[in-house]
Amino acid sequence: MSTVSVVVPTYNRAGWIGATLRSVLAQSHPAREIIVVDDGSADDTGSVVAGFAPAVQYVRQQNAGVSAARNHGVRLATSEMIAFVDSDDLWHPRKLEVQLAAVRHSGASWSITGCDVIGLDDGVIPGREGFEAVFPVFREQHTTAHAFLGQYLRRQSIEAGGESWETFTGDAYDALFLGNFGLPSSALVRRVLFDQAGGFDPAFRVAEETEFFHRIAAAAEVAIVTSSLVGYRISQSGSLVSPANVARLIENALASQERAAALRPGRSARATDNWHRGKRKLMRRLAYTRLSNQDPAGARAALRGAWAAGGPHDAWSLSVLGASLLPAPVLRLLHSAKRGIR
Repeated sequence: MSTVSVVVPTYNRAGWIGATLRSVLAQSHPAREIIVVDDGSADDTGSVVAGFAPAVQYVRQQNAGVSAARNHGVRLATSEMIAFVDSDDLWHPRKLEVQLAAVRHSGASWSITGCDVIGLDDGVIPGREGFEAVFPVFREQHTTAHAFLGQYLRRQSIEAGGESWETFTGDAYDALFLGNFGLPSSALVRRVLFDQAGGFDPAFRVAEETEFFHRIAAAAEVAIVTSSLVGYRISQSGSLVSPANVARLIENALASQERAAALRPGRSARATDNWHRGKRKLMRRLAYTRLSNQDPAGARAALRGAWAAGGPHDAWSLSVLGASLLPAPVLRLLHSAKRGIR
């Protein structure tokens, strides 16, 4: 059985990291080591983690972002497999066992799993189960996660712990141009692949997983366990996916698309088509976000980018263009009225 090092980046999560660590320590396949990298917390995170010593290693760094924290943890790790979990998420007790079986059966070099959305009470939020609850790509493609993954990957069944688990394995490079469907807290990666790919990019403070997953997908096949083996927590203050960070998130996703396209100069026609489709979608979303942020010039620039990528001159885009040409006081009034309606 492969050894696993678990890397837990954290920042001001004293109220949540204890539950996260307990879920990691409860794994049916125990991790060789658990490394918490504190990215400069100002709360009692360090004291909480100290209560788990010596089973959990704690290191602290100056605030440099989640990518730098994950990379720091990997540099300290000693196992052939690396798993990541954010310090407010939870793991199913058999997550590592099932993923290791999926990797072993398929020969893949990395793995992700399904996930459910959990609230502040650790419970699954009704109606927020599975891939579709977390990743917009499936809704945007008007399909289910199973149908979408089946277009690109091989469906297989594996055995772990006396149970059968559905997996999809193969080359996810083409599919990821349409949108990310991997959660860092579900990721298990061979150390050699992580080192080969170069780790997470510290310049990305948001959407770092989108860029990282596409980069490793260009280099190696994935094994996706469709069962929800991670609880993804939402509704916290300071979240990097809060409305204040949406524009930067989209901009980083666009940068990720461009980088990924360059990783395979001889990419397939399907990959190229998906690249342009993904870019159109992101540029349209960016146009609306910039307009909402009262940046009309930025909204128009994003619309031009969407049109240059083959996007339609439809009623929606023309309405965004028209709104961006309104006088600033009128645009602010409309924005205030929209917030009031919400």
